[in-house]
Amino acid sequence: MNSNVEKMKTDAKVVTKDALAAIDELAGNIELKVHLAKMELRDEWQRQLKPRLHEAREHARNASSEADRAMRDIFGALESFAARL
Repeated sequence: MNSNVEKMKTDAKVVTKDALAAIDELAGNIELKVHLAKMELRDEWQRQLKPRLHEAREHARNASSEADRAMRDIFGALESFAARL
């Protein structure tokens, strides 16, 4: 039983690491485009999405269920924002 719990923890950390890598890649692509974007989009990036990105990264370091929610939430927001660029 303890082995199953450890495997689940390890699996969750791998999933979290993969999700964080995807978020970082998307955020990097957005950073490259933001400087060419309209002022309104730059402002949204700086004031709304970038702080949430930092929060999601912090949660991911803890590999908790909150991290999972925060990463899904920020990834959806980043995808939606990227589609508008």
